[in-house]
Amino acid sequence: MIANLKKIKIIFNKNTADEEVVELLITKVTEEHEQDHVFCNIECEGLAFNELGKIGYTYDISSADLEYDY
Repeated sequence: MIANLKKIKIIFNKNTADEEVVELLITKVTEEHEQDHVFCNIECEGLAFNELGKIGYTYDISSADLEYDY
């Protein structure tokens, strides 16, 4: 399953002592068109959460949780 998914990384505090990298798997991409503009909505799943799901655990995280932490 992971072979068909794209992975992205979010880097917080790049090139500092407290740099942190969060790896995500892109699970869904949708496009919307408005005149000359294209908007892409991307849904991601944490790489660690994907691995937990394989052994029967689930965990939900929202953008509000991510903003609160960082």
